[in-house]
Amino acid sequence: MDKEKRLEHVKELIKELGICSLDGAVVVVEGRRDKHTLRNLGVAGRIVFATYDPIFSFSEKLSQMNNEIIILTDWDRAGEKLAKKLMQHLLSFGIVPNMRFHRLLSSLVRKDIKDVEGLDSYIDRLQYNTQSSSNWKYRKSYTFL
Repeated sequence: MDKEKRLEHVKELIKELGICSLDGAVVVVEGRRDKHTLRNLGVAGRIVFATYDPIFSFSEKLSQMNNEIIILTDWDRAGEKLAKKLMQHLLSFGIVPNMRFHRLLSSLVRKDIKDVEGLDSYIDRLQYNTQSSSNWKYRKSYTFL
């Protein structure tokens, strides 16, 4: 997939995540920097930290919220392990968490970044690269005519 399509897909997912959060979904991240990044990207709904409480009691609190739960942990080994544990605990409480954003973002960005906090700089970098390459194509075709 080329950089322009990847950028478009990432932006669409972030926009959709923001809409879900405004509709009441709770977004679960690992830490403050992840929350800060999502806020910078326009996700205005409820964002909670998975790493501040014991995982079982945290999962129990989430299950009592009666909201959609979106797990968006990092794409590194620790984040994947945390996501798996959260999912298992939430399922034991009868809650099926939304892993779609985690799975799709991971497939799009995993080669370049490993965490949620890197999303905003990743998007900036892709935008810069796609603008630079399109300008280069223009200059190149114009120069060699």
